[in-house]
Amino acid sequence: MNGAFLLSAAAFSPSKIRSLTIGTILLSAVVATPAFAGVVSVADGSFESNPIGEITTKTPTSTGWYMSSGAPYSNYGYTWILSNSNTGHILLHPFTPTDEGVQFLAQDSTFRPAAVNQEITGLTPGKMYTVSFGWAGAQQLGYTGATTDFWAVSLGSQTIDTPTVHVPSGGFSGWMSESFRFTATTAEEVLSFKAFGTCLTVTCGPTTSGAPPFALLDSVALTTSAVPEPSSWAMMLIGFAGLGYAGFRSRRRAISIA
Repeated sequence: MNGAFLLSAAAFSPSKIRSLTIGTILLSAVVATPAFAGVVSVADGSFESNPIGEITTKTPTSTGWYMSSGAPYSNYGYTWILSNSNTGHILLHPFTPTDEGVQFLAQDSTFRPAAVNQEITGLTPGKMYTVSFGWAGAQQLGYTGATTDFWAVSLGSQTIDTPTVHVPSGGFSGWMSESFRFTATTAEEVLSFKAFGTCLTVTCGPTTSGAPPFALLDSVALTTSAVPEPSSWAMMLIGFAGLGYAGFRSRRRAISIA
């Protein structure tokens, strides 16, 4: 009985408490470090602040988004802010409304193709970032034929494509979620989305007005990827070493008491 009491006392000896406290503090500091997660601002990632209608500017606006040139066909691409009500100049075949607000971005991938962009600042060169977004393949009302759609997503000079979806005539792919990881090369990079599509059963191309393919985009966000940096790994190892040392001291003390 006394031995059990002494063993319990040893388990909570001041030396072990100090070791455990040091290890716990170190591990807590690592978990709390910004190297694991963070948010880099994307202005109006859900396209709720942009007015409904075509985006025609080639310079950043207060909402952040702007167009690349659609030359030689236009000074800008054919990209629109649309709403779940499906009213206005551009109408789509029936689609599932977005659940991220009431507005979304829609881009014709065969008529005046061009990228929609935003300047992202505050990046750390060499750090990995995750671009997440929702997207869908849709078609413009009044035009028919099966189509394909995908988005090419770029951060700086790096580009990753979504899978290609096939949309039947008058159809809709449904909303999908994607997350791509990029490594920043400078503190300021351009985040770009450019739609690519084809008509499978009708003739269309960059000079064909109102060709069916339209790609939809919503819920754009950019976060730091949860990958510890070398300094964080070092702190984790020190923390685990402290916990291991505390356990070792406890076992030795228990054996000596026994």
